[in-house]
Amino acid sequence: MKAVIVRSALLSGVLALSFAPLAQATSSVNQTAVDNGITFLNTKVAADGHVGASASETGWSAIAYAAAGSTYDTVQTAGGTDLLTYLMANPPSAAASATDWERSILAITADHHNPYNFGGTDYVAKLKTFVSAGQIGSATASNDDYFGLMALMAAGIDPADSVAANEITYILGQQKADGGFSYSTDPSLGSDVDDTAAALMALEAAKFAGQNQNAFDAAVAKATAYMLGTQNADGGFPYDPLTPPAWGGPVSNVSTTSWVVMALTALGQDSGTPYDDAQAYIRGAQNADGSFPYEAPAAGDVFDTAPAVTALAGGTYPFKVYNGVIPDQDPVASPTPTPTPTPTPTPTPDVLGASIAPTPTPTPAVLGASTGVLPTVGELSNYLLLLMALAIATAAGVAVYLRQRRRLRNQA
Repeated sequence: MKAVIVRSALLSGVLALSFAPLAQATSSVNQTAVDNGITFLNTKVAADGHVGASASETGWSAIAYAAAGSTYDTVQTAGGTDLLTYLMANPPSAAASATDWERSILAITADHHNPYNFGGTDYVAKLKTFVSAGQIGSATASNDDYFGLMALMAAGIDPADSVAANEITYILGQQKADGGFSYSTDPSLGSDVDDTAAALMALEAAKFAGQNQNAFDAAVAKATAYMLGTQNADGGFPYDPLTPPAWGGPVSNVSTTSWVVMALTALGQDSGTPYDDAQAYIRGAQNADGSFPYEAPAAGDVFDTAPAVTALAGGTYPFKVYNGVIPDQDPVASPTPTPTPTPTPTPTPDVLGASIAPTPTPTPAVLGASTGVLPTVGELSNYLLLLMALAIATAAGVAVYLRQRRRLRNQA
């Protein structure tokens, strides 16, 4: 077994604000399961600092370490690179999806780091490049919207921000008649428990940040009722409660149950029979090596162990909320405003209302240069009045242009 150095540290720093549900202490039985889960994750830490076999497993594991009380700079193999250094040096690729940036923001903020400048990358600005038609990411998926709202709230974005507000409206519009949510926008697909739990955590994060939208509480209550109504007698939850018997029926699994426990924690419903039974189910599925499988009994893996550890540690998504300085950002790239053309000046009246007649010959570059004769007082007065009119018109055009730029900036 690889030796992994993980020093538990007090969570501190002015850049992050504890997410409210974390006030509850982890029970002793849960703490043992959490410690054993971390022991398993330690065996999956690579020399370069990543955890597991993918960026996804690394991100979810990072949040599990934070929930268990470890900071990323303390997670490393003996002589190896720590998890924090790895994350800072490895942002999602240019071909990454919206969910890659969303998961990364949740991981960054969980360890008290700035998502607007992490390793020189503005993760929030990157996420906002996926905004289209009032939603984030794929137009045929809705799970990237649940995680999108979580990420925005983790980044400290005001729920009244246009991107966040539109996302909340969009998510509420995805709720099914039974109260649940799906991963897809396909109306023929029914609700599933995983995505309902994710949607609930996203909406609760917005509520925690101050969101007070009409029908908000009703939607949350309906989704919670759907979710709790799927609990099995063993205390666990199935992915799809309508799974036909031919496919095994609505069997409980650790992953879904972990998501439900985190959602209940976010809702403040972290006590009572449904919550206790769900936690007991998760603990009962843990293997001797500390890992958790998707369905017990089976060998465990990183992907299912990470959320199980976070859930048993009393965590939720988002785990922490950034409350540092938020830079001005445009949600979507705005076109460069076209300067308003300077209007053609109307001939300026001369003394007593006489208009200046256009000069049939070109204006000399220097007054009097073409004729050798100095201009008269009347001619000089006309030139001065024309120059004043041009200056006024130019100033008016510049003012219109600047107002347009300010308007576009305020809309961003």
